[in-house]
Amino acid sequence: METVKNSIKKNLEWFINSGVMVPENGLWGVAERLAVKSGNRALELILESFPAWMDQGDSYVIEQRRADCNFQTAWLFLKAEKLFPGHGYGEIGKNILDFLYFRSGLLERNPNAPIPANWNWSHIKQEPTVYFDDEAWCILIQLAIADEFPALNGKYQMRKWAYLLAESLYAGVMDKENKAKWRGTLQHPHWGALAAMALAQAATDETKEKYQAFCLDYFAHLEIPNVSEYAYALIGAVNCTLKLDKEKFFPYAKEYADILISRFDEENGFPPSEHARETPTGKHLVDLIYTVNWSLLGLREFSLIAGEEYTVYAKKLIELVCRIQDDADNKHFNGCWRGMYDINTGNWGGGDLFEGGGNSIYTGWTNAPISLALLHECSNASMF
Repeated sequence: METVKNSIKKNLEWFINSGVMVPENGLWGVAERLAVKSGNRALELILESFPAWMDQGDSYVIEQRRADCNFQTAWLFLKAEKLFPGHGYGEIGKNILDFLYFRSGLLERNPNAPIPANWNWSHIKQEPTVYFDDEAWCILIQLAIADEFPALNGKYQMRKWAYLLAESLYAGVMDKENKAKWRGTLQHPHWGALAAMALAQAATDETKEKYQAFCLDYFAHLEIPNVSEYAYALIGAVNCTLKLDKEKFFPYAKEYADILISRFDEENGFPPSEHARETPTGKHLVDLIYTVNWSLLGLREFSLIAGEEYTVYAKKLIELVCRIQDDADNKHFNGCWRGMYDINTGNWGGGDLFEGGGNSIYTGWTNAPISLALLHECSNASMF
């Protein structure tokens, strides 16, 4: 367990030292990612597609402040204060929340807006840009923080905004008129299963029946194109199992977990990179933006309800991410997980696309979720 704790601590220090938070205390949130310069064939397209960046020599800080990435990072630092008290991590988490609610302007507070209570994708978008997957994490994490840190719920009204957003999300998944306001392909678990995850988290006595009906229909008709999407499907089905009807949702979660582990490379213990639309693919590539990170989270959560048969695969992924964590002398990279690792060469690499690959280092979606999974492993707890 000390190895896991050391990995978390190194990753927290990466967030502070890498340039993704300016100032380092989180007062103005956290950037989406670093784009490494050296060998990055997608760099020109990254800078063109995401036109808010700062040059810090060896890399660009891709500066857009995404609500989901900031929520993931805030949650990480709040929970890290309990594992490593006295290092100021909790204050960083609170500062990021201050940014989200009081400085960012990302929260839609108008009850008559097209999508009430949504968090705009980023500060670089002047028009509403609302994705199913990002909003799902905003719902889940607001409710998770409200449960664990009641004083923060009082300060930010987190439950209020999460429940309002859940109703907006439900409207978005249920009818064509509202769905047109949202972005993301619901048929793919990357978007739809995360929506189910969030609705399960937000279900109350008043909303549980209708949220469960959507989730059941969703998983009953799901077509899953690749191993990355199985990881997302597993995450959604696990939370539905926990929060809705275990008897009805557990078989879906088990099906997805079984298929996911059947795809593991036996020698190295990880699922292959197959998400061709957004990242390079190959059996030798450890994809930490769309596959291994979510497989770790999903299998670890499923193992808590399904037992030792699945724990072994979660532990393989924990061992893998701790082993490959960046140990470069450079403070911009030391302690991070980059987007892709080539198991054949034993180095970060494998190619680049403008959103995926070895030279993209995401704050949310990669580093914060991996560390959150490790933090919950240390406390033997579920993130749900």
